[in-house]
This record gives sequence, C-alpha cells and structure tokens, in this order.
Amino acid sequence: MFKRKYSLNEKIFDDVNNNSAYWIGLLYADGSCTMENKIRLWIHPQDIDILKQMKDFLRSTDRPIKEKISKDGKRYVGIEVRSWRIHNKIKKFELTTIKPNRHRINIELLQPEIRKNFVRGIFDGDGSFYVDQRGYLFCEIAGYMPLLKDIKNILVVDGIISEKNKIVKSGSIFRIRLSASHTLKFGYYIYNNAQYYIRRKFNLFKSHAERLNNIGDNKYEKLYYLKR
Repeated sequence: MFKRKYSLNEKIFDDVNNNSAYWIGLLYADGSCTMENKIRLWIHPQDIDILKQMKDFLRSTDRPIKEKISKDGKRYVGIEVRSWRIHNKIKKFELTTIKPNRHRINIELLQPEIRKNFVRGIFDGDGSFYVDQRGYLFCEIAGYMPLLKDIKNILVVDGIISEKNKIVKSGSIFRIRLSASHTLKFGYYIYNNAQYYIRRKFNLFKSHAERLNNIGDNKYEKLYYLKR
C-alpha cells in the first residue's frame, strides 16, 4: 500500500464550501493542477504566509515549503501536492486547463453563500490594492473575459459595484477596476468572516479603512454594518 511521506487530508475538496471555494479561487488564479495529479502553488516570498495557511487547510503542516529561481532570476516559494482524489475533485473547475481556454465559472462556485470566498481567492492571486497620490485606495482584478464577466456579475448582484462598471482591456488581459468607494465595499465584502487570505493585502485594506474611520470619513463602513 502506498504510504504518504507527508500528511494530507485528501477529502478536503470533496465539498465546495466557504474555505475550499477560496483555495479553488487562488489555485485558479495562481496555481496549477497537472494531468499527472500534481497540485502546485508558487508565489512571491513576501506572501509566504498563504502557503502556511494552505498547509493548515490541507492538514499537511509537515509538508516543506520549496524554493525556486526562475529563468529571469526571480525567487519563488511554493508547495506541491500529489493526490488523484484532489485532482479529480477540482479538475471540473478547469484547473487543468490553461487560462486563455477556460470558460465560465462552474455553477457550484456561484452559490450565494460561498461565492465571495471564491472571489477573494481570485483577488489574492490576480488582484491588487493600490493607493494613489491623494491617499485614496483602489483595487482591480485582472484576468480573461469569461472569468471577469462572472466576477462582475457576482459583484453587481451582491451590491458591491454597479452594472455601469466596465471591464477594460489591457493587451490580452482584461481588468475590473473599482472606484475608491467601491473598493471599500469590496474589502468589507471579501474579508468579513474570512478565515484564509493574504495578510499583506488585508493589512493594506485594514490600515486604510482604519485611517478613514479615525478622521470620521468612513461612511461605507457604517453603511456596511447597518445592513447586517
């Protein structure tokens, strides 16, 4: 019988729930699932905390974090997992398909109770917060059109942005760009009750929201909590 070198909960993706939806989103954006049953996630070293969170999620805390140097000299850290069971459970989300050839989001990820977690995973992989010269916080999500159409629909239905928000093209990649007010609503939306997320991005959003709150200008935070 095959004996694993490192611990692993192979049933962790059997159900699509709040936590598994996040990791499907992050793998969709930044990971890979090969036809040879390897699941990989390689990231910049500044976000190594998310790999530690992934090991916790997979119940594989003894698994080592690897390092590699790309051909252009950039350093990456990552983890690799081999599991036919996990591979077969998540391949329906097109994780074995290269990004340009993927279609619309699988319906399991569009369910109201879990979709914001999938969006948070996509954002952690292919999104960013940035502050302009005036001190306003903005965000954007990059990707290919089929994915971004569904992400936009989710954000419109959940009241984060309006239908007027456009998906803009930048080379072969498309982007959803949010205004400062929409960015605040988006941050509260993806982080409320979240268990897994990249700390660097969360801390940037948190510090900005706290600054606005301290100067009495965070009307979106008040609106958000009044709705709950």
